[in-house]
Amino acid sequence: MMIVGIGVAVAQQITGIDSVVVYSPRIFKQAGVVKSDADLFAATVCLGIIKTLCIAVSACFLDKFGRRPLLLLSMAGIASCQALMSSGFATGRQVVVVIGMFGFISFFSFGIGPICWLLASEVFPTNIRAKAMSMATTLNRLTSATVALTFLPLSDFLGMSGCYGLFAILSALAGMIQFFTVPETKGKTLESVKESFDARTFELAQT
Repeated sequence: MMIVGIGVAVAQQITGIDSVVVYSPRIFKQAGVVKSDADLFAATVCLGIIKTLCIAVSACFLDKFGRRPLLLLSMAGIASCQALMSSGFATGRQVVVVIGMFGFISFFSFGIGPICWLLASEVFPTNIRAKAMSMATTLNRLTSATVALTFLPLSDFLGMSGCYGLFAILSALAGMIQFFTVPETKGKTLESVKESFDARTFELAQT
């Protein structure tokens, strides 16, 4: 279960969220959707507002629908929106890029963004929870730094279209792995979560 918690923490940043959070002005400019600094500021502020609102909405539904469904929906939405961004950059369709970008932020903030830390705290055994959370946080930050530092060289090499196509593939792969490994933790004790995780592992070994 420790691997699941750490894996979700790493997957949160493998989606490439920092490429949008940190470099949104560059993306808006390359997409050609802003005409002035005022437009750029307004677009960036809107992105932040959408991100905050989706986190608030997520908090209202986490206990109603559970962690696993929202996590998987989030990953599927992220991969789809990144593919949309890739397509928009490739064809020069500005509206498609903007829709994909705002969709990416929305699905991230609605799902894996907040769920990552909640899920990690629920799957780690109590005797190692502090150390496991520290390890998950460290790897999460290292992955975040890697994405932030490599995004510009990667986008120069692959182009924005290729870069977000790559992120879409990584997000889709992470989502598929989570589908087979991440258990539901809503309303469950650590013991029952471990039992469901062991049962899922046994089923995968049998297939």
